[in-house]
Amino acid sequence: MLEQLLRHKDHVVTRGMLLETVWNYRFDPHSSLIETHVSRLRRKIDAGFTHPLVHTRRSVGYELSETP
Repeated sequence: MLEQLLRHKDHVVTRGMLLETVWNYRFDPHSSLIETHVSRLRRKIDAGFTHPLVHTRRSVGYELSETP
């Protein structure tokens, strides 16, 4: 997941894109799979910094960016 976010830095990566490229799912299983992994990723890369790098773009996806 981090690789996909880095490849598309400063651009929104949709939930569908993550499901397809990271887990090879071609459908949305309506699970908390992505949210769980994003939460774990945030704990690892955002800990100790004042500004987070991983941003949720509500109803769209996630973005890795240094600006909020």
